[in-house]
Amino acid sequence: MTYQSFLFGKDKTFCSGCRACEFVCPHNAIQMNEDNEGFLYPSIDSAKCTECRLCENICPMNQKNKIKEDITFEPEVYGAWAKENKVTVDCATAGICTIISEYVLEQNGVVFGVQLNEEKKSTEHIAITDIEDLYLIKNSKYIQSDVGKTFQECKKYLENNKLVLYTGTPCQIAGLKAFLKKNYVNLITIDIICHGVFSKKIFQKEFQYLEEKYGGKIKDFRFRSKKELGWFSGGGIVNFNIVRNNKCKHIEIPAKFSPMYHAFIGINPGENVYSTLRPVCYNCKFRTLDRGSDIMVGDFWGINKFHNDKLTAERRKYGISLVSVNTQKGKDLFSKVENKIEYFETTKEKATQQPDLLGERRKMPNKRFEIYDKLDKIEYEELKDSLIFPNRNYDNDKSIHNFFQNKKLYELKQRLPIIKLFRKFKRIFYVWVKSLYELFLNDLLPVIPSRHLRLFCLRNVFKAKIGKNVAMYRKIEFRNPEDLIIEGNNSIGLNVMLDSRNGLIVKCGAVISSHVLIWTLHHDYNSSDFRMVGAPVEIGEYTWICSRAIILPGVKIGKGAVVAAGAVVTKDVEPFTVVGGVPAKKIGMRKEMDYNYLIGSGFHII
Repeated sequence: MTYQSFLFGKDKTFCSGCRACEFVCPHNAIQMNEDNEGFLYPSIDSAKCTECRLCENICPMNQKNKIKEDITFEPEVYGAWAKENKVTVDCATAGICTIISEYVLEQNGVVFGVQLNEEKKSTEHIAITDIEDLYLIKNSKYIQSDVGKTFQECKKYLENNKLVLYTGTPCQIAGLKAFLKKNYVNLITIDIICHGVFSKKIFQKEFQYLEEKYGGKIKDFRFRSKKELGWFSGGGIVNFNIVRNNKCKHIEIPAKFSPMYHAFIGINPGENVYSTLRPVCYNCKFRTLDRGSDIMVGDFWGINKFHNDKLTAERRKYGISLVSVNTQKGKDLFSKVENKIEYFETTKEKATQQPDLLGERRKMPNKRFEIYDKLDKIEYEELKDSLIFPNRNYDNDKSIHNFFQNKKLYELKQRLPIIKLFRKFKRIFYVWVKSLYELFLNDLLPVIPSRHLRLFCLRNVFKAKIGKNVAMYRKIEFRNPEDLIIEGNNSIGLNVMLDSRNGLIVKCGAVISSHVLIWTLHHDYNSSDFRMVGAPVEIGEYTWICSRAIILPGVKIGKGAVVAAGAVVTKDVEPFTVVGGVPAKKIGMRKEMDYNYLIGSGFHII
């Protein structure tokens, strides 16, 4: 895919909408237009374009464009929060951005951040020069913000020697730096730890739906709140004031009950997970600790795994931020505000308990296309009931009230000694149950002298998705069979190990010989806690994996390919290619044809 083909709208997974290409074009040949989903994308006026390729060279999504200023600085990672809890009350997490913003404004500087414009029902970057206006850019906004002309405004302030703080998503910071083309000593950048962004059209629909539901005008809409539940237990809570008949009532709606929030973040495991993100967000290159900003700030999710002692009752309520100081400039600034901050040192490995720093690709759900396709075609309430909350009544204020009460009661119970003792026995019981499960799955089931009975148990007890005519021999080891897909007409030999913890697909006609090991998860030997990492594996149609071969996580074996005996496959294999060795390399080609042989329907009784 070329950059030009992207500009003509052929691949939307390439563009973050930062607008750098539009601003840099000297001939005004690029305009940002809103697509049917509500996201901005560039388009070229071919009559004005001189093919100077400035747009391509400046694009932060282009790997050739380097955005990090201080590549020699080793990031310093902290857990942090504002000393005064009153600072954090209106903040999404722990007030770190607010503390830094106040310092910049006290130096007669300028702060750029994101405002939720309730009149336009959208978000936009604005410049703040008065500390009294800082409230406008507090709290999280998950709608993609339009940077407008703030890149140009920022440049003017910088050239007038103003101290400037620009906050935004990592792709917006990358776009700003690409536009500026030089490092400014008076520019400080903060990027947030980002889940991804969704379209303003979703927000506009929900805004209208809530006003109709509560029969009034919405004021002071926020995505996060600590009023009913604390930071650690509450998660996202849509909250706003509803004005009706000159009376004002405050409404709090947990993310679980908000169609917009639920579809965005995925509240229940495996359900509607990230169903409304901008296409590029599913393969974001910025979801790591290697950032282009001076400072990174976000929620320290996963802190309980390594720093549970920091989760006091006060911090559970008011929050703890994860802060990565990425440059010397960022370190100098952090030292100037540390008298207003409580913090402790942590490590990169512990910081990446935060799921949005793992750098993993996300699968784009099929439901995403349905939601955006029907957004303008059916009523929002029908969309909610049919796609986002099928077969559930999450529109009931009584259910919301009970949710809050149950959460508070649960939090109270967790502090009782008897509950702690119960949790300990529960963990022991869980280990026993899991051990018995593993005993039956991998010690008893594999030696049952009937392949038909083994297949019946795998399909109906362990929920593996196995097609017809599968010859599955004895002593096969399974890891998480629920995410195993074997399409059919397959032969799988003796003593094979099928690891489907991250998803494994064996396509039609594939042959897996004896003693083959297929892994989708393994250890990161460079991690201080030896963490598990991995990715799905796909075995293509009519492939042949020969005896004692090893397939490592994330590998895709193309159609008709052959993996020689004893090979260790560490990367994708092209269709009809023969590979062998350690690590596996191309050693030949298989004749390309439409293979259609039957291998899984023989008389293999046991």
